[in-house]
Amino acid sequence: MSFRLTAEQAAIREAVRSFGDEEIRPVASAYEDDERYPAALLEAAAELDLVAPHVPEAYGGAGTDPVSTVLITEELWRADPGVGGSISAADFGTGMILEYGDEWMKEKWLPKITAGETPIATGISEPAHGSNVAGMETTAEKDGGDYVINGTKMWITNGSVADVAIIMAKSSPEEGHAGITAFLTPTDVDGYDATRIDNKLGIRAQDTAEIVLDDLRVPEGNVVGELDRGFYQLMEFFAPARVDVAGQAVGVAQAALEEALDYAGEREQFDQKIGEFQAIRHKIAGMATDVEAARSLAYRAAEALSGGEEATRLASMAKLFASERAVEVTDEAVQVHGGAGYVSDHHVERFYRDARITKIYDGTSEIQKSIIADELG
Repeated sequence: MSFRLTAEQAAIREAVRSFGDEEIRPVASAYEDDERYPAALLEAAAELDLVAPHVPEAYGGAGTDPVSTVLITEELWRADPGVGGSISAADFGTGMILEYGDEWMKEKWLPKITAGETPIATGISEPAHGSNVAGMETTAEKDGGDYVINGTKMWITNGSVADVAIIMAKSSPEEGHAGITAFLTPTDVDGYDATRIDNKLGIRAQDTAEIVLDDLRVPEGNVVGELDRGFYQLMEFFAPARVDVAGQAVGVAQAALEEALDYAGEREQFDQKIGEFQAIRHKIAGMATDVEAARSLAYRAAEALSGGEEATRLASMAKLFASERAVEVTDEAVQVHGGAGYVSDHHVERFYRDARITKIYDGTSEIQKSIIADELG
């Protein structure tokens, strides 16, 4: 199936690439070294409609189509997975609000998110439950007009920097996955305690947190969607999230490929550029082919999100293929650099570390294979 970007999509790509090259790359290493969340760059990106761009214009977004949205993620990750990734991840939870939230939720929080004033966090994973969402142990007990939530969430993107969060908890624990509810809460309240995780292998500028929920009181009017339907609501957003991860993987792989090309054209051994040796030329040719194949699958999966029965299957295929290739391509980029690729003087060692997460979050590679097999019947 052939795919060609529209003129508008091509223009979006160029705009994001310019922002990445001019605003993100010059400071990315500093944010990485300090493990510092790029709040100022989030606001700058928002001025270009790059934060939660899929949100409708009525709530401050750009109303981008799925392909344009994944293009933006790709280019932000090409600029830098830590800093650019923080920008692209600022919207993680907006889909749930848009689809199931009450109008007051949309009006109060979506304009703040799209303006870059705050990201949103979504508390799903727990210390003992990652891929097994239905096994979560966080509970929500009714108490008058409130729900009292207790539990611990782990690996939560934006958990310590977001002003608002969606917390998934079991409101009917005896019902298993059929008893999970989504709750919206501000984070500056008693009972919400987030601690940043600062010993990560990669994406160190991105905020990842452990959240302890200790008698967190949430008004019953803050239920997002229907009581005990949170699991089913959440499942609807895994396909878009996985397509987004495919875009992330393509972006970091593209960045590593470009670094390898530049280095091969400069480094000399045996009186010639190493890029002139057939071994290096073939290595780079394979890397470029993998990136292009992953990109094509990511775009096709994004297009399928607009409608069609293939969306779930293609989303998992795109995430699986793109993330696996990203790790391989960044590894090869380090190899092209030789010893120089093993130190932080060159960006490829960071890209190699950053790429690895794409095989884990939003469903591991093993989970994706199971989904694909199920979809194939």
